[in-house]
Amino acid sequence: MTASTPTGPAPPRRKAAVEAAVLALVVAGVAFAALLALTPDSNGAAASGSNGAGTSPGLRWTLHNTPAPPVQLPDQDGKTTSLAALRGHTVLLTFLDSRCTNLCPIEGSQLAAVQRRLPAGQRPALVVISVNPADTRASVAKFVRQAGWTQPWRWLLGTRSTLAPVWRAYHIGVRLRHGQAVQTGKTTIRVAGDVVHTIALYVIDPKGQERYGYLPPFRPAAVAAAVSSVS
Repeated sequence: MTASTPTGPAPPRRKAAVEAAVLALVVAGVAFAALLALTPDSNGAAASGSNGAGTSPGLRWTLHNTPAPPVQLPDQDGKTTSLAALRGHTVLLTFLDSRCTNLCPIEGSQLAAVQRRLPAGQRPALVVISVNPADTRASVAKFVRQAGWTQPWRWLLGTRSTLAPVWRAYHIGVRLRHGQAVQTGKTTIRVAGDVVHTIALYVIDPKGQERYGYLPPFRPAAVAAAVSSVS
């Protein structure tokens, strides 16, 4: 397994933050360490261990005046969605696979908990970038139903060629592994392919600036507090 290469060198602050986060996971014996080994460096972060209220939010880094890279993709209903069009709203941006049965459903449930902690009028726009080009409107609807999300949310879909530039812009490592046919005697067993990817959550303020980044699992209360602080 090899790490994806980011475009251009990353400033030391976020590099240190990501390395510290991965080290913390290893020390804690978290099984996610192999997945996080795909995480490329990203720019402009400083490690943060608390949300300012004495409660650890989990693995978080603080971003200072970092413009969120532009995103423009069709959502689950085929409507073009862009971050620029969401200016004036706080955005939670994350990267998920609707067919995943491991980490993605865990973050999905945590995001639902974040929504429940905020009044309807203060809930951020939840924007998901697919990491699986095989995601469909039906698979997304099933994921969202099981996670228990409420509006507003958008799941942006695309082909590998349209999604990959967004993955790179946000330093998300994605590896698509194709299925294989395994021959056992006279029987052929087809093993389905899968998607290996890093997972991160960004808090983007109404001006379109990245303010915080989280490596799931995170504390929903801490993310809700971060949303309130930038809204």
